[in-house]
Amino acid sequence: MALGGTIIAYGAYYFIKKIAPEWTAILIAGWASVVLASLACALELGFSGTIPMEAVVPAMLKVHVVIGVAEALITLALINLFRSLTAEESS
Repeated sequence: MALGGTIIAYGAYYFIKKIAPEWTAILIAGWASVVLASLACALELGFSGTIPMEAVVPAMLKVHVVIGVAEALITLALINLFRSLTAEESS
């Protein structure tokens, strides 16, 4: 779950920042990491037979799409904060 979401989100960041502003790439990657990890978890639950696939995938994604928005905003804010602190230390 964590590896898949992280690797794919980094790939999205890497390619999106080439065609769009970096902040856009950061937002999309932050959002995608949460949504992809939740999708992986839902698929694991569905394939294990714990919860029917048609119930668990929509339930997980509906919630995590919203959580992903918060994650994206927090990620962007923290990256900007850390960059400003690093710039101050360099001066």
